Amino acid sequence: MKGMKFRKPFILLAFMAILLSGCMYPNERKAENQMPIDQQVALVQEAIDRYREETSVLPIATKEAETPIYEKYVIDFSKLIPQYIPYIPGAAFEQGGSFLFVLTNVETQPTVRLLDLKLIHEVGDIQSRVNYYHEKNKSLPVAGVVRPGYFQIDFKRIGVKEEKGSIQSPVTGDALPVIMSVTGQVGIDYQTDLEKISQSTRDLPAPKGDIRDLIPEHSLYVPVKSFPYTYEDEKIVLASNS
Repeated sequence: MKGMKFRKPFILLAFMAILLSGCMYPNERKAENQMPIDQQVALVQEAIDRYREETSVLPIATKEAETPIYEKYVIDFSKLIPQYIPYIPGAAFEQGGSFLFVLTNVETQPTVRLLDLKLIHEVGDIQSRVNYYHEKNKSLPVAGVVRPGYFQIDFKRIGVKEEKGSIQSPVTGDALPVIMSVTGQVGIDYQTDLEKISQSTRDLPAPKGDIRDLIPEHSLYVPVKSFPYTYEDEKIVLASNS
């Protein structure tokens, strides 16, 4: 009987240890969170291809017509699970990840790419500050001219630290400047990324094509919060917006 006094606490502790071993860090234990990002994209691509082949449509969420092209075709995972894909990838927003899985080339060859929500958030914060400044001062916080119709932002005047005035590219790792248009629209200048991709691949889109397509064609990402580009003296530059 004496030993029984210690048995119940021991059993309880053992049970708690087993329980905790299954509950601690559950997200890290999930297969969908262990898979490399490129494999997650490949998994979704396979599901998209099968779904399209069997239904002749795409499993996308309905968006308004004026939605920016790289944000427009968001994949609706509820249409894919469980018949076409076993689980939502860990990188997906729906699983607490930092990305929306989207489609590009929807008319010809639907291709799965990633929309980085961190960039949306960072640009959105600066946009809110620019809007507030414009409403209060009836002018834009201009620090300089980038191109006709595009301006550098005076971050000090909108209460943003200078180092927050650029965003790290998910494609090249370079710091990309955050700029604004003549209408006060804030966005990311992807010129550096586009030039590097063009130089490394010697790939130039068709004259009527969107130059920004170089990014999803040669990486896993889409150029979210971007502006249109054009060629000038065989260089990629922001399209005039004046």
